[in-house]
Amino acid sequence: INQINTSFKGIKNIGYTMNNANVVFQNSLQTDESMDFADNYNGTKPSNSTLRLINMQFTDDFKGKHLTEYKKIMKDYPEYHNKVNNQFLNFIHMSNDKESFFVVNNRILPIKDENLKLLSFIARTIKEISKKNTKDFIVNNDYFQSEDFSQGFMLNFDLSMICPEQYLNQLGHSFHKPENVKSGAKNMMDDMTKVMLNYFEN
Repeated sequence: INQINTSFKGIKNIGYTMNNANVVFQNSLQTDESMDFADNYNGTKPSNSTLRLINMQFTDDFKGKHLTEYKKIMKDYPEYHNKVNNQFLNFIHMSNDKESFFVVNNRILPIKDENLKLLSFIARTIKEISKKNTKDFIVNNDYFQSEDFSQGFMLNFDLSMICPEQYLNQLGHSFHKPENVKSGAKNMMDDMTKVMLNYFEN
């Protein structure tokens, strides 16, 4: 992973994990709404389910205005703002043999017409990440020691509570390997494409 100071701009601090710590996710997703993770699965994760998570930070640079576009879109979805840092997007795809759903910044995003603008932005971003050169993956020097990582990677759950501080850096690197992120992003893009094609066909 290339590390730079906080003056870098672009899509950065991109992490990915799959089928990781389902109990953590049960605790971290919203539990005060009818569309939360626990209500959907009665507090358990089906054995045949797949959970993929990607987390990233947007800024603006000469290649594009990712942060500006993100904030503009999120004005239409105020309930989906990232409560740890509004420059970050945390996106989960959860699926099993019977159903599939998306979670944006700790809140389930129903697949319906009024949410297509946000879903389209997420799909374009994930596709961009899947095609990104490994040398262009950037992680800020202090990111793994920040609340943006410890509290923001698995939203509403502080990773420092289950991982000693001296190992947070190691844990962070395991989630932010460029090859794994690229592969994970491609898989998420493929999954999203299937889900959306099914939505439009029905």
